[in-house]
Amino acid sequence: MKRKSILLLLGMCLALFPVFTSGQNKYMTTKFQAVDSIPAGKALIYIYRPGAFSGSAIHYTVKVNDTALSRVHLYNGGYFVYFADPGQNIFTASVADEPAMALVNAEAGETYFVKGSIRTGTWVGRPFLETVSKETGLKEIVKCKLLQDKE
Repeated sequence: MKRKSILLLLGMCLALFPVFTSGQNKYMTTKFQAVDSIPAGKALIYIYRPGAFSGSAIHYTVKVNDTALSRVHLYNGGYFVYFADPGQNIFTASVADEPAMALVNAEAGETYFVKGSIRTGTWVGRPFLETVSKETGLKEIVKCKLLQDKE
């Protein structure tokens, strides 16, 4: 009896898994490719979210200086490329009015990484943004896919 209950629960989880991940698939494009050149007077900022099972159904809009970075949300296993003006760039995200923030003081010609993730919340997971070193960012982003609106 106990074995049947476990198998039934496992079957239901597997049946529902495609429902949780299908929304993001229409925005995933190519595997990570480093940007070859940075436009003059700009900084390159990668905003990414490594793949993880925990919180994978949650996605959120990322804003830079109060303007949406893209119409596409930051999904589990995805990344964006952003060319920033030099100076202070504030990245924000929120789910259920719980904000997250990361600050990048960009210099022209430099590359930065902002990592997104999900932290445990009371009722729903909360977004978390942090700047990470170039070494950490390059190591983690290689498994991500570029997010863009295909419409």
